[in-house]
Amino acid sequence: MGFLTSVFGQGGTTRTITTSRDLEQFLLGIGGGSGAGIHVSPESAMRFSTVFACVKVISEDVAKLPLILYRRRKDGGKERATDHPLYWLMNTRPNPWMSSFNFREMGTGHLALRGNGYAYIERGTLDGVVSAVIPMHPDRMTVEQNEDFSIKYTYRRPNKSPMVLSQDQVLHVCGLTFDGVTGVSQITYQRDTIGLAMAASRFGAKVFANGAKMGGFLMTPARFKDPKRADQLAADFDDKTSGENAHKTVVLEEDMKWVKASMTSEDAQYLETRKFQRQEIAGIFRVPPHKIGDLERATFTNIEQQAMEYVQDCLMSYLVRWEQAMNYSLLTPREQGKYYFEFLVDGLLRGDISSRYTAYQTAINEGIMSPNEVRAKENMNPRGDGLGDRYMRSANTVPADTPV
Repeated sequence: MGFLTSVFGQGGTTRTITTSRDLEQFLLGIGGGSGAGIHVSPESAMRFSTVFACVKVISEDVAKLPLILYRRRKDGGKERATDHPLYWLMNTRPNPWMSSFNFREMGTGHLALRGNGYAYIERGTLDGVVSAVIPMHPDRMTVEQNEDFSIKYTYRRPNKSPMVLSQDQVLHVCGLTFDGVTGVSQITYQRDTIGLAMAASRFGAKVFANGAKMGGFLMTPARFKDPKRADQLAADFDDKTSGENAHKTVVLEEDMKWVKASMTSEDAQYLETRKFQRQEIAGIFRVPPHKIGDLERATFTNIEQQAMEYVQDCLMSYLVRWEQAMNYSLLTPREQGKYYFEFLVDGLLRGDISSRYTAYQTAINEGIMSPNEVRAKENMNPRGDGLGDRYMRSANTVPADTPV
């Protein structure tokens, strides 16, 4: 039994909903129409500037972060597993035609727009080692749960032929899910909000296409004998005052005069509507407005804090989804207790140079970090005099192993 047993469809029919994808398809209704009368889909939503900016920011930030495969040490520490094939595969070229940046950017874009990111795992025939990770478009994927609760993936190739895959053949980065099998698309669930913003944008485009001229009336003291004459005059007037002819001088005949319609863009609070919708959509993606070019509420004192909140409240959820999916799907069961993937977010959380150096000084003086560890964080070569690896203590900043 699904989480919704049945709902009324078109023509009084019923439709059973058992998965998140079924619910999405039902919510899309007739062609994904929104309350504003605008067709909203992942593709059409990306033509709206705010959605495009949010998806682009998130995807690029995930793609540009260093992705490290670590090996757990017996003392509880960790070290980079540069000798493992997956280290270089996921950092340089996951497949023969894509860079690691493009691969993660594409997968994160699919996740942000459609709630799921998929990739085919190609393994060596003899050793079973992962040799390539190939992205698959979510719209071509069907996911089903078998009677034994295992997952079956059916991918529709470009030539329309089906490709049935098991769990160990698919890297599946799943977003918010209601059935534990597939993620849901926030574009689908927020189509009314996005549709309203798209409608406002389309309205503005039409206004400026007409030379920012609102509708109005051509008034004349006489009644036309031929009704078609009025339609012809209106068409001629629009042709002479719209588009490339906007703002040109037009001579009105037959004692006619132009009366502008009472509602203007300002009366309809057009700019306020667009501003509110921009902020609301940014909130859906949990992206701070300043990341998409809205600096109205950003100040010198709070923009750094907003950047850190963006990493913690928005970006981190994408990173954790990626890490856990790769740990489970790319590492063998034996390797999962020894290795793990992790993104380095230090670069995004770094403050200004003065704040960093003050923190480093405290960390060195208290024996928390060695000078070489600090230099590594600043992308500097280690000291070669042997002192760079020694830990200090606060008493006159001497080596921690010096007798008192």
